[in-house]
Amino acid sequence: MVNAAWSLQRADHGEQAHWAMIALAAALGQIGLPGGGFGLGYGAVGSVGNGVPRVRLPRIGRPPNPVDAFIPVARIADMLLHPGAPFTYDGSVHRYPDIRLVYWAGGNPFHHHQDLNRLARAWRTPETVVVHEPFWNPLARRADVVLPVTTPLEREDIGGGSPDDHLFWMPRLIDPVGEARDDYEVFAALAKRLGFEARFTEGRTAAEWVRELYEEYRRTVRSAPDWDAFREAGHTRHPEDPSRPSRLVLLDGFRTDPSLHALPTPSGRIELWSERIASFGLPDCPP
Repeated sequence: MVNAAWSLQRADHGEQAHWAMIALAAALGQIGLPGGGFGLGYGAVGSVGNGVPRVRLPRIGRPPNPVDAFIPVARIADMLLHPGAPFTYDGSVHRYPDIRLVYWAGGNPFHHHQDLNRLARAWRTPETVVVHEPFWNPLARRADVVLPVTTPLEREDIGGGSPDDHLFWMPRLIDPVGEARDDYEVFAALAKRLGFEARFTEGRTAAEWVRELYEEYRRTVRSAPDWDAFREAGHTRHPEDPSRPSRLVLLDGFRTDPSLHALPTPSGRIELWSERIASFGLPDCPP
């Protein structure tokens, strides 16, 4: 098996490393065989490859975004430094917006963005930067307004991800430190000032939303314990799916029958040369 970490793509032309890895795996002829092929963060990132039961986890829906403009996440510095400039994405030409206000909640670009010195220069261009942060880290130090928010130790929540086989109860262990508030409370207070608090909260507190999310999970997983029993136990395990194979091999169906299990590429196969990418005419990215 040829394995690569996710971080390789966090650089200029970063996709080339992963493309080369898949091409090498294809040339070796091991794709679709047990212990062969390729992996992206296999065994190291987000439980990739653990083969646990897949359960749709509860989530809060979001209304449609009236703004359809976007940028790839790795283009943040480019956007701030070159407002109005064109950029190419997936064969189409777009233009960077002129960003005057940055509101950042969740994540930290100074942790995972490439060329941090360039990002630091770009971060000085907006008129105002607002961040949610529990720590005085590089993102907070470069903000005009820091809204102190709680850590997972200071709030009640449920935890779990799509690669996990458990859902966990996360009790509050300490009171919020200083002026820290739950992110939900911060957004609810802003919604009140902007005149749509009821539409945002739907009449629920943060604790009530956590319980509602668990009840949504119970509607999907009928065998899950009730709310009180879940909190008492501290976790619940997703039920096994009898229709799911006990051993999963990436792309084994494709190897067995490429026509029946075609890949989501124009040809349905692994493409070492892409006619679609060639049609983009990118001088720095041959097909």
